[in-house]
Amino acid sequence: DLDPSAAAAADKLNNLWEWQSWKFKAFTADCNSLDMREFSNWSPVAPNCVINTSVEHFSSRNWFAKIPAGTLCILQGTDWPDHDHVAPISSAAELLERYSLSRILFSGSRELVYSPSSVQRRFMTIGYK
Repeated sequence: DLDPSAAAAADKLNNLWEWQSWKFKAFTADCNSLDMREFSNWSPVAPNCVINTSVEHFSSRNWFAKIPAGTLCILQGTDWPDHDHVAPISSAAELLERYSLSRILFSGSRELVYSPSSVQRRFMTIGYK
């Protein structure tokens, strides 16, 4: 996340899982500038899972290209119109087409109805790059 307060909140929330020897550390960075294929240059442990719940905010797929093959990816996008949604997703099939995975574990959608005139569709795919 680019917002340092989001990283602090994520660390606090995920700190509860340490009793199970699960490690988590949020940090502030632009994911387009990270090359996860070279992760060992700045961290002793490479991540084995990448979660992006807002792919509609990214005008390029540079961040995705830098994820090593074999990494578990959990991706979500929406068709909700908003000024900062530069790459909205219109279907689960489009999400799969845009972010090619070698093995798909799940692909689906959910409709969120806020009012009769306010409906958002969210799409999700889980799989290995």
